[in-house]
Parts: sequence; C-alpha cells; structure tokens
Amino acid sequence: MTDSGKRQKHSLNGMRRKEEGQRERDSGRSMSPLRNYLLRNYVLFSPTQPPPTQFPAFHIPHDPRPTYMKRFSIGIDIGGTKIAGILLNKWTGAWVFSEILTRHAWSPRDLRDIVHSMVEEVAVKGGADFRQIGSIGVGVPGVVDERGRIKKVPNLPALERVDVLRLFPGIKLTVWNDAACAAFAEAKLGHQRASVLGVHLTLGTGLGGAVLERERRRFPMRDILQVQKIEIGHIGANMAAAAEEHPDEPYELEAFCSRAFFRRSSAKHVQTLYEDAKRDRNSDASSTFLRFGAHVGSLLATVDTLFQPETITLGGGLMAYYDAFKPSMMRVYRRRKFLPGQPARIRPSAFGPEGGALGAALYGSIAAG
Repeated sequence: MTDSGKRQKHSLNGMRRKEEGQRERDSGRSMSPLRNYLLRNYVLFSPTQPPPTQFPAFHIPHDPRPTYMKRFSIGIDIGGTKIAGILLNKWTGAWVFSEILTRHAWSPRDLRDIVHSMVEEVAVKGGADFRQIGSIGVGVPGVVDERGRIKKVPNLPALERVDVLRLFPGIKLTVWNDAACAAFAEAKLGHQRASVLGVHLTLGTGLGGAVLERERRRFPMRDILQVQKIEIGHIGANMAAAAEEHPDEPYELEAFCSRAFFRRSSAKHVQTLYEDAKRDRNSDASSTFLRFGAHVGSLLATVDTLFQPETITLGGGLMAYYDAFKPSMMRVYRRRKFLPGQPARIRPSAFGPEGGALGAALYGSIAAG
C-alpha cells in the first residue's frame, strides 16, 4: 500500500472513531469530572466486541474477559419509595438513568423480579449487550455486613429475605449501604471532592448518613478515601419518650427528619403540601415545612458537633422540596451550632435522585477490579 493510501485509511479510521464517540456522548449525560476520574482509574482501549445479543437480565452469559475490559457498570439504588438504576459507560463517562416507585407490601419475589427488570431496562435503554456489563453495584437502605449480606432493612423488611448476592450469577455484584453509595459519588465527583472530612445525609423515607474521610498522600500521589455509613436515623432524639414519660411520642431522629414527619403532621401527601405552601406562605402547609426545616437544622448542628465536617451534603427524595424548608433549616443550624468558627458548607447533592445509583455503579466497578 502506498503512503497516500495509508494516510487515507488512517483518516477514515479517525473519522469513524469520532462518529462512534459522538454517538456514545449523545446516548447519555456526560460530565468532565466523571470522565477524568474514569480515565485515571481504567485502561481505556477497545477490544473486539462480541456480536450484540439481548439476554434476559437474570441470565448473563459467562465472558472470560477481565472486568476492566468491559465497558459498562450498573448501579441499583433500592429505596423505600423508589428503585433507581443507572447504566454507566466507563469509557465515555455517560450514563442512562431510570427509576420506578416501590411499595412497602412487596414480597421478596416481587423485589427480586423488579431488580431484574430494572437491570434489563437500563441495559436495553443504553443499548448495552449484557456481555459488556462488568459489574453491578446495589445500594440498600439498611445494615450490610462485610461480606455484602443484608442484615436489617427497617423500611423495606421484605428485602431482608432476598439473597441479593445470588440475583445475578455469572457477574461480579457488590452490596453496600445506599447512603454510603451516595456519599461515595459525592466524594469522587460531587461537592465533597475537595473535603478532607465530610458528611452526607439522605432525607427520604428514612434518615441515613455516611462519613467520608480523605487521607492525602504525596508518595505516591494519590488520595485514600474511606466512607463509613452511620445509622444516624436511629439515634434517640426525644428523651421524654425514651424515659417512657410519653410512650406514644416518636423517639428516633428519623421520626423528625424524614417522610415520617409529614405522615404524622398531615393527612395530605408531601407533594400536595408543597404545592399548598408555594401558593400561600401563611398556610398550615408552609408552617409544616418550617417545622421540618427546624428539625433538620437541629440535626445539622448535632452532626457539626459530633464530626466537625468541612462540608455537609444533603440528598434523598425530600430534597425536591428543599426551597420550602431551607430558610428555617439554616436559621436553626446557625443558632444551635455549638463549636466556634465557621459553619460547615451545606450543599444539596450534586446528582439529585441519581446519586445513590451512580455511587453504587462506581463502587461496584472498583470493587470488582
């Protein structure tokens, strides 16, 4: 082949690669921090791909290639209100998101089937062959031991009877606490990227949290990140109820800083209360959000006293109504902050409802190697 023929061939290959990259970028949302992080942690090259074949989500065929050569990672966030899923393309930094509402009365079989369906939905939605999926990360709202086995899920008890580790034979699966997954995403790509010590809180069906600590090393030049979940929602807050002086009153922090507060305060759904509060700031709905914000502000002051974090990020389903309770939350937090000095930075989650599933996908891909 002549020199001109070789140059023409290389030019055509370059144009083809650009078109493929553009299609992948158009298939999902891409963020430069995510792409930079993946570029630092994965070997990016394109092996010969097998012919695309669609398989049921619960039957993933064996692929002898190592995990780092597979393009996709899936994250599943199982919550008390919804189940969210993300298909993460590790080579481009793009992802596809989907979610479905959950029911407390679901049986273990229903939960198993809906997790299978969620994996299949995000894979088909993102155009991924199941043999290209290298790992699956699952975040659950409860206690998980070192081996990834679920011990206790207060808001979704049916999940305790589901062996999540055996849901997808033939693929590397990791189970972690959902708040820890969301904190991991914030620490890697969100508002906690520059924090040496931070706290992430999830305000939703329940109250969860995680503490992240980063150790910076010069030799070698890398950060060591540790994320530890904290069951802050089950810490006692009402001492009168604890002493059984008022046994009918709620006792734990979760009763004041989660959806349980709105269920106890009003017969209306929280979305209806939010719409009423936006229409009339002097209504009972507006005062309900102000009282909820005061409880969250007291929680932030307690977290500030216990951990002294640089940044506190807030996630969970109730952050959709953040503007309704933020003023009273910040006012109470500044008034009840115990330690002197600058208050911690309070930030809403950088990823909204996608944070838990994104963190599960990232953690699952790293844990799988």
